[in-house]
Amino acid sequence: MTDLPHPALTLLLHTRWDDAFAWLIDRSRSMIGADGAEGLWRMFGEGGDLRQEIPGVVDALYGLGREDCGELALAWQMMCCDPRRPESFNAVVPQLAWSLRHRSVITNAAEETLLRARLHLWWEAAAGKWGDHKDSIFAITARLADKEEIHDRHRTQQEADEQPEMTEPDPAAPTVVVMPKDRAEEKGLPQAWKDLRDEPLPLVVCRDAAEVRERLQDEYPHAWREVAMLTQDLRSGEPARIKPSLLLSQPGTGKTRLIRRLAELISPQMYVSRFDAASAFDGMYGGTPKGWTSAQASVPARAVLASRTANPIALVDEIEKASESTHNGNLWSAMTPFLERETSRRHPESGIDAELDLSYVIHLATANSVERLPSQLRDRFRAIKIPAPTLAHLPRLAALVMRDLAAEDDARAHDEPLAADELEIIGRAWARERFSMRKLQRLVGATLEARDMCARRH
Repeated sequence: MTDLPHPALTLLLHTRWDDAFAWLIDRSRSMIGADGAEGLWRMFGEGGDLRQEIPGVVDALYGLGREDCGELALAWQMMCCDPRRPESFNAVVPQLAWSLRHRSVITNAAEETLLRARLHLWWEAAAGKWGDHKDSIFAITARLADKEEIHDRHRTQQEADEQPEMTEPDPAAPTVVVMPKDRAEEKGLPQAWKDLRDEPLPLVVCRDAAEVRERLQDEYPHAWREVAMLTQDLRSGEPARIKPSLLLSQPGTGKTRLIRRLAELISPQMYVSRFDAASAFDGMYGGTPKGWTSAQASVPARAVLASRTANPIALVDEIEKASESTHNGNLWSAMTPFLERETSRRHPESGIDAELDLSYVIHLATANSVERLPSQLRDRFRAIKIPAPTLAHLPRLAALVMRDLAAEDDARAHDEPLAADELEIIGRAWARERFSMRKLQRLVGATLEARDMCARRH
């Protein structure tokens, strides 16, 4: 069998789980070490449960931070895919499909047809089609990919030009029942919440964690390390999860925009619910009891309801500006139970008389300082201090501002890049504004307007 440039695609061509394992051990030996390889071989020979050990290998390979190690990590993840557990394919098949399209150069048409046929069967396994099979996915694909009906689905390129392209089935989306029926009496539920009772809600999946990180680092070149910290919990093809994180910086550095861009890059389905802490004078964040005329659920619960997903982002802006009064509760105390998985997994929503699983909601916040924040919040949030940009970052950041302006106004799509003298003038004014990103947007906009005025005069 020919080895392809991407190890995960080579694994698609294997017909037995143990053959795939042997090939992968040999390919990974230099990265996981001789002792690690021998340990896996020993466990395999003794009939141990290798699927308990493979996640550790995957994490170790990703931890090396190299592209070739990441490709091998994906191949190792394939070894844990079990047709009887369709959800085990969720972290794998989107990456396989992307790699086949973008990361491989296959000149053999027959080999490409076979790869696409086998990948199609992996998609079907993710949708639960082979759940009653006891064989491995490798054995299933070897048996079925050669059948005529499978080849009929994956025509040669010439036939594909004449026929509509077949779309891949979506993998079974991971779901969570946020409102189990035994924890919510239907009779007392407000109408808007009744549809959520015992309803599996999808978890938004991060499409490509590496791409999310790289694009954010490109847009925030002054915060390269901080972006890496913010995105370190994301895994490609897995439900988006981020530990509670607090972005700290001086005003105007684009913290809120960073979070919104993070959500957009994770997935178009990622929902952001923004709460302005500066206007919070009570504990309304945690909801209000049913006895009140204004009874309502908590902010995280309302984010779930609005998005119809189990892991939206609950963003608290300027968290340090909340009132310290405890007359009717306060924001900081109301937030605390949501930041621990144990307490948020069974959160009592007094406003709707139900108990919800809100443990998948992502909690992010912004602040200029942490001096006023109570210790329970400082202990629960991961503080990430976003540094201010410098003049060295001006050309790149100004170009990004121009790109954003062009996205908002088609007339700006054909603007020439900023000239050296324009950047010099902007830079002097920007330094006086302490390198605020908000001020940079205004300075670039004013420069382009001045350029337009000058062009009209001439």
